[in-house]
Amino acid sequence: MRVATWNLNSRRAGRGDRSAMVDLVSSVDLDVLLLQEVYRGEVADFAEAFEDAICSLDVERSDGHTSGKVGCAILAKREVRLIEESAALLYELPQPERGLLVDAVTGSSPIQLLSWHAPSAAQHGRGGKEIAYRAVTDTLAALSGTAVVGMDTNMWHDRLGRGRGSERPARVAVPVGSSRLATEARTARRLPRATRA
Repeated sequence: MRVATWNLNSRRAGRGDRSAMVDLVSSVDLDVLLLQEVYRGEVADFAEAFEDAICSLDVERSDGHTSGKVGCAILAKREVRLIEESAALLYELPQPERGLLVDAVTGSSPIQLLSWHAPSAAQHGRGGKEIAYRAVTDTLAALSGTAVVGMDTNMWHDRLGRGRGSERPARVAVPVGSSRLATEARTARRLPRATRA
């Protein structure tokens, strides 16, 4: 299975040649593409190269708000089939649409796909960034089976005690939890309605 992750950086992607970006992805012949910082128009463009696409844009959140205009997307083709009913935002995140979790099947094997865009410390402060990292590591710990994660970790700059610009790596390796925990976590995050690209 060929998988790639790409943060389109929504502030710059609109100024680029989207058709060239889609051509590049098509030339690699991916089975799964995990996108971050993507607008609906970009999802639609990339969806032309895939058979299945789910995004976290313009959906009702459990807090009563509608997700933002920029979010995450998961696209798949060939033997990888996305299960629309499983699509879930990560509601523990400061901006839930920055985390999209979808169950999929490849051949006869189930997998879980997560596309995540970490908040910048400039936007949410150190505390918001720590909350987001914890939410994602807790989600990963609660999953069982095979999981594929694509993310933009928004490099961590820790100005307290380590000097300006020093980096602290993200914790991304976590133990796989029980299926009971995964079921409880997924039930709490279920999207009121999934959104197809």
